Amino acid sequence: MALTLYPVIPGTAIEILRRLGQPHELADLLFEQARWDGLAAADVVAAPSLFPRIEAKA
Repeated sequence: MALTLYPVIPGTAIEILRRLGQPHELADLLFEQARWDGLAAADVVAAPSLFPRIEAKA
C-alpha cells in the first residue's frame, strides 16, 4: 500500500514503511522495482494514527 501512496503522499508512505520496519530508500519506492513477495521480518512500531479523525463541533 505504501508504494502506491508514495506518488500522492510521499511523507505518509515513508512513515508507513518506517513503522513496518521496511527499507525505504528512493529505489525501494519505485514501482518498477517493487518486490511483491512479502515484507521483510521486522518489528512494527506503535505510533499515533497517520490520519486522525476530525471531529465536527456540534
